[in-house]
Formats: sequence, structure tokens, C-alpha cells
Amino acid sequence: MRVRLPVARLGLDREITICGDEPVVYFKETVTNLAKADHFFHWTQHVTLGPPFLAANEVTVSLPGAQGMTFPHGYDEGKALLRSAESFTWPDAPKNTGGTADLSRPLSREGLGLVAGVLLDAKTDVGFIAAVNHRLNL
Repeated sequence: MRVRLPVARLGLDREITICGDEPVVYFKETVTNLAKADHFFHWTQHVTLGPPFLAANEVTVSLPGAQGMTFPHGYDEGKALLRSAESFTWPDAPKNTGGTADLSRPLSREGLGLVAGVLLDAKTDVGFIAAVNHRLNL
């Protein structure tokens, strides 16, 4: 897939590969600055999944994380699992109530949510995120 965004002065190329013998989808993306000067922008990607696959205490998340930062403006008053604007080393993020939360088990506290950014380890060749539901074997 390819798109050119003249107002944003960016181009995006996305290649999606599915290998028949692997339970994995590979995404390769290239963003190109179409301007003649440096161009500052933010890039955010996320996947949205929910129950029954993402169920409390049934899911483990794996990624080659390094450093992280909790959302600087809080989550939702009274429903935030993590402290705001705090650095951490994956997967242990600072909880609002003290101590740390293991973000590889993000659904361990029903009714509490979180937003955090994680820098992937630069030593890895492939960036990925994998979620496993242990009860459903998916």
C-alpha cells in the first residue's frame, strides 16, 4: 500500500506479508519526508483488541522493550494504574499506589487502565508485540 499526503508533506509505504507456515503478520513501513527541509512530526501506532481475547489475568504481552514513559497527563481520574510522566525500564512501570506494575501482564487490575510509550531495544532486528491468551491457547 502507498499513500502520499501533500498537506502533511509525507509519504507512507506499507508492505504486509503473511507467511503460510507462521502465525505472524509482518509489517514493513517507510515514511518519507516530501518537503525540501526537515519536517517534525509524531508517529503513533496501536492495535485495539478486547474481550474475550484480552481478558484479565489470562494474557501476557511480549515485546523487545527497553525504556518507557508513562502518559504525562494521567489516564482517567481515579482509574489510572500508573503514575503520570514517569520513566521506567520495560516491563516494570511505576504504579499510582507505589511499587511497580508488570506491563507484560497489563490487565492484572480490573477497572484500571494505562497509557505508556515504550522504546524498542535498538539491538533487535525486528520490532514486534505479541499477546498470548493462556486460557484460550491463542
